[in-house]
This record gives sequence, structure tokens and C-alpha cells, in this order.
Amino acid sequence: MNNDKVQHPFALVLSNRHWITLATIILVAVAVPGLLHMGLKTDYRVFFSEDDPYLTNLDSLTDTYTSSDNIIFILAPKDKNVFSHSALQQQIEMTEEAWTLEYSTRTDSLINFQHAEADEDSLSMRYLVPEEAELTDSAIQDIRGIALGEDDLIGRLVDNQGSVAAVAVSYILPGESFWENINVAIAAREFADKYRAKYPDTDIYITGLMMANYTTLEILVDDNIVLVPLMFAVVIALLSFLFRSFYAALATVIVIFLSIIIGLGLSGWAGTYVSGPSSAAPIIILTIAVADCVHVLTSFYFLLSEGKSKSEAIIGSLEANVSPVLLTSITTAIGFLTLNFSNVPPFNVLGNMVAIGVGVACLASLTLLPVMMYWLPLGKNYQNDTLHLMAPFARHITQHPRRYFFSTALASLLVISFITENQLNDQFAKYFDKTREFRYSTEFANEHLSSIYDIGYSLKSPYEAGIFDVRYLNKLEEFSDWLGTQPEVVNVMSVNHTLKRLNKSMHADNEDWFKLPESNELSSQYFFLYEMSLPFGLSPNNQVSFDKTESKILITLKEQTTNQMLNLEKRFSQWLKDHAPEYEFYNASTMLMFSQLGVANAKSMMMGALGALALMSIITGIALRSWILSGISFVANMLPAALAFGVWGMLYGEVGLSIAIAISLTLGIVVDNTVHLLSKYKRAYKQSGDTNTAIEFAFSHVGIALLICNLVLVVGFVILAQSDFKLNGDLGYFTAITFVSALIIDFMALPPLLLAIYRKRSGNMVNPFKRLPH
Repeated sequence: MNNDKVQHPFALVLSNRHWITLATIILVAVAVPGLLHMGLKTDYRVFFSEDDPYLTNLDSLTDTYTSSDNIIFILAPKDKNVFSHSALQQQIEMTEEAWTLEYSTRTDSLINFQHAEADEDSLSMRYLVPEEAELTDSAIQDIRGIALGEDDLIGRLVDNQGSVAAVAVSYILPGESFWENINVAIAAREFADKYRAKYPDTDIYITGLMMANYTTLEILVDDNIVLVPLMFAVVIALLSFLFRSFYAALATVIVIFLSIIIGLGLSGWAGTYVSGPSSAAPIIILTIAVADCVHVLTSFYFLLSEGKSKSEAIIGSLEANVSPVLLTSITTAIGFLTLNFSNVPPFNVLGNMVAIGVGVACLASLTLLPVMMYWLPLGKNYQNDTLHLMAPFARHITQHPRRYFFSTALASLLVISFITENQLNDQFAKYFDKTREFRYSTEFANEHLSSIYDIGYSLKSPYEAGIFDVRYLNKLEEFSDWLGTQPEVVNVMSVNHTLKRLNKSMHADNEDWFKLPESNELSSQYFFLYEMSLPFGLSPNNQVSFDKTESKILITLKEQTTNQMLNLEKRFSQWLKDHAPEYEFYNASTMLMFSQLGVANAKSMMMGALGALALMSIITGIALRSWILSGISFVANMLPAALAFGVWGMLYGEVGLSIAIAISLTLGIVVDNTVHLLSKYKRAYKQSGDTNTAIEFAFSHVGIALLICNLVLVVGFVILAQSDFKLNGDLGYFTAITFVSALIIDFMALPPLLLAIYRKRSGNMVNPFKRLPH
């Protein structure tokens, strides 16, 4: 290398290539052990911070009553009769064996439903289907009659037609090992498979929160086994084709791989963890690293095609790209760091992971990549006419600015008008693809039996007699009766129904006595007899607190959207405030938590995105030393998200957690396009003073790089969209739409806008929207 190039500041990268390589090896050696410190969380609770008030309520509810961790086996005989001899025998066997499943604490089914029988002043409880009972036709008819007349069973453990039944198993995990939930879910599937083989005429579906946790882990593993390698293969293929060089693709892949390893490794040292949303970090880091490398490689090959030597081309590429790559990396990192505004911890983790990866990718593309370009056999007799295609395109745009500006503006207004078609909706079961067992099992359960949509209320008694006070029970009865009239309610389960059944049993099963006991003492005595008669494992603590000062009202609902769930909770709580102001209460449910989280997250992310956009525009203005270009950048960076929301409203119409965070996620990357174009434009405008020449220069030098980058980004996020985890799938499609929109705005609307502003500033009052001669 001759002396004048060694003295060039960017020649230091090449002259220190051995030190750069050594520093990279050391950094990898430091980062890799951090991967071993990275935890893995698949529990739905990971979506909530430890001090989240909704999670606190749920913990209070489960601590006071019973755990909400469960697995539900839905049995659907093909003859649609769960009371046939074969179906009952299957339920007997499954109920008995379910008790032996590891960590199980309670099993509920038709079989062990507690049916009360009284003998004068004594009360005994027996299984609805006693173990020693002979299942004769008349006995089965009696069982069917009792079951279909029990409000505590209908819509919970059997449907009102007697065609579908459930065996519900509750668990309490010690919390000592990551493998506990995994082992429980695997055992549940083996349990179901055993009975599918033994009773082939009964379909068995498996749902419940523990299966949801396990399904999240399955998808996380599948995505990283299938999608990440697929993305690497696509990058190699695309770059090899576009640059006509396998080695250019290889150098890029090495930068990508190191960016992912170092980014995740350093995150691991910080004590972070991987969950469903944060599992997307490798693919996102990959696409951003590609963008950095493509800009450096495109400039390198452009200079080679103009006759520069390899060293001259590398140095020239660095000189042209250091400022914009640094600037875009800063803005991209800011965009991802705004995910810390989210109320969802996994999105905080995702943002921080990717921000670190962005920094590593920036550093590697400006140091390690040039070193590899120097060492690898790149650029010999290189010719690629593709790199020069954008100059004629830019010339065409500047010749017809009015046509492109107004057509783009009108199309944008039309698309943006569909934003109002979007509705906020986060349904937890629909986080998973329809092909996943948990998803289709849950939908079957929602349609035919018990829904996972419920709300639990804990109502505290202000009276000395606790929950047995007549005034308390009457108010509870009034609330339960009102709930039963609501069209969204499937089932209401409370201690009142148990007390009415006991009162009826103590009066020779006379229907006239199916009402609450007439005194505090009778209620207390009946419940005491009931509690003492229950077999092991079926305590009433799923309905009443240990000290009998509060009780739980479990409201099972039809499938609800986010807004419907929130409106129901407001309606139910308002009734208690209006009709029972002296009673303390709180409510909780997993589905309610996700509904509340979706709304809170959308508000916080919107504020974060607006703040990030303002900060990025200021940084761009300072870097380009032009507040006019900063203003143009603001408009060009805001429109793609608006267009994406419009397209989403046209195609889907539902936005949830992932779409709410997508604005911040895409914002930093969208800024890349604008910054690269405007920085090249300003450089040429400063030299030539002519807007048309500057636009043509910008497009010829960076246009093809933007096309390649956005092509890789779109392909990368479309691949991410193939995830069976809906949050990642929606995120992938929405960001791909955003990048396509950004490219359209930057290529079709930005040049006419620059013509309008800079021609007027230079004193040339020619209307840029007037047709210009060819």
C-alpha cells in the first residue's frame, strides 16, 4: 500500500487489520460465556413485571384460593355422549390416574363431583359416579340427570347437551427447576396419547395455562432451528446474486454471526433472558447487520467499477459511509431502546438485546468487514451494471416530479384513511398458530365447553360471621343472579350454590329448600359438615378463604376481545360499587391481565415512539447541519408507519402487543433510508449547487444499496412472520409492510419534495411540480 493511502485516516483500519482481528477474537471469547448465563422463560407471567398490579391481584387470588396453573383434558366422544358406559369408564380411569401426575394437587371431573346426601342430621358427600357403582342403564340415567341439572358443572366440566366433558388437573410447581412445566406438559401429552389409544372413539384435546407455557417454548425452539438458518441461507443467496460474489456474502454472514453472538452474549452477562418475543432478536440483528454491510460493500464495488484499486475502494467506501452508518446505527439503537417504554418486560429485553447487537454490527461493518474485504479475493476485474441502474431512475423522477408526488400523496391519503379500521385486540389463545395443539384445543373448548376467558372476584365480608352472614350471602346471591342474566356469561360459580345444595339435601332433597339457609348458624354448620365430608384433595379452598372471611366468585365467559373483556370487567365492578359499596373486592384473571396490558402498552409505546421520532429528527438535523433536512426527515420517517397501519386496517383490522411496539422497532431502521439519501444528497448539493444533480448523485451512490437492504429486511421479517408465535408473526408482516412503504416514500415522494424546497431556496422559482422537458 503506497504511503499516501496509509496516511489517510481510514487507512488505519487496513494498517491495523491484525489488531482488529485479535480484538474481535477477544470480544467473542468474552461474550460467548455470557450465552450460558442467559435464562429461558416461557411462563405467561413473563409478560408482566413483578410489581404489576394486575399480576399482584392474580397472585393474591391464587394464594387465597387455589392455583390457576392447570391442564384441562377435553373429551369429545364421536357418538356425542359422555354418559355412555364407555365414556364414563374412560373418565373414571382418567380421573383416578390424573391424581398420580407429578405436581398435581387436584382433579375435577364429572366422576368426582361431590354430590350431597343427607340422613336426618348427618351429611355425607359422595362422588357423582361412585367407585364401586355398577354402571347400569338406570344408574347412568340418574348420573346424567343430576349432572345436567347442576349449575356448577354445566359450562365447566360438561356441556348442556352431554356431548363434551372435561377432566381438569390443577398443579402447584415448586419453582425449583426450569424443567418442571416442561415435564408436566410432556407427561400430559403422554397421558392423553395413552387414552387416545385405549379409547379411539373419543377425541382428546389438551388446553390450560401450563400447555400455553410449553407451547411457547416449542415455538421458540422451532423458530431458532428453522427460521434463523433459513434467513442465513437467504442472505447468502441474495447477496451472492446481487454482488455476484460468494465472498462478499461470506464476509457479510461472518459479521452477522458475530453481531448476534456478541450481542446476545453481552446481554447474557447482564442477566437477561430469552422468551417468546425476545427470541426474535437474532433475526432482527441479522437484518440490521446486513444493512450496514450492504452500504459498505455497495460503495466498495461502485468504486471498483470506476477503476479504483481494492485498497482505494475500501478506503473510499469507509469515507463515504462512516458518518451515515454511525448516524443510522445511533437512530436505530434509539428506536429499539424506546421498547423500554413498553409495559411488557420481554419487549424491554428485546429492545436492549437488539440495541447492543446494532452497536456491534456498526463496529464490525466499519472495521472487521473492511479487513475481510482486504483479505478475501474480492473485486478482481469487477463489473456490475446493476450498481448504475438508479441514476436513470432518479433522472426520470426529477423529470416528472408532479406526477410522482401527487400520485404518491393521493395513494397515501387513501391508505391512511383505513387506519380507523384497526381495533385493539389481544386474545392470549390466538398468540399461537392454528396448527398448534394448544390453539385448536382451546378454540374447541371455547366453542363446546369451558372457556379460558373468565374473571375471578374475591369479595370480603365486613361482618363478624364472615362469609356465613346472611347479609353477605344475600348480596352474593344478588350479584350472582345479576351475572347470570348477562349474555356474555356462561357459568357463575360461588359458595352460595354450594350452600343452597346443602340446604336442599338437609331437607330430603325438597326443591323448595334449594335456597340459602335462613341463619348465620345454619350456613356455618352446613358448610362445616360439607367440609368435613370432602375427600382428600377436594377441599373447598377453591371457593372460600381459609379463615372464611372472603369468598371467590368465578365467572366463566364466552370468548371475548380485548375491549369486550375490559368493558365486562368495568360493568361487573361497577355493579359491586353501586350495589355493595360496603364490601371490599378485587378481581383477576389471566385473560383480563392481557387485555389490560394491551391497552396500557399501546399508550406507553405511542409516547415512546413520538419521543424517539423527535429525538432522531434532532440528531439528524445536527448531523446533517440542516434543520430543513431534519424536517424532511421527520415527515419521511413518520409516513411509513402511518401507511403500514392503513394497510393493516385494510387486511387485518386488529392490532395487539406486537403491532404497538412495531412503530418503535421500525422507526430506527426507516430512518436509515432517509439519512443515507439525505447525507449523499447534501454532499452533492454542496459541491454542485444543483438539486437535480444532487438527487441523481444520491440515488446513483446509495439507491441500489437501499434497494438491497430493504429487500433483505423485507425478506427477513417475512421469514420471521412464519413463526407460529403470533406476536412475532404480526411483527414480521407489519415491519415488512413498513419497509416497503418507506422505500416508496423515499423513492417517489422525497425527490419532488427536495426539488420544491431547494429550488426555491436557491432563488430558482421554477415550479418543480410543473412538467419538465425530457
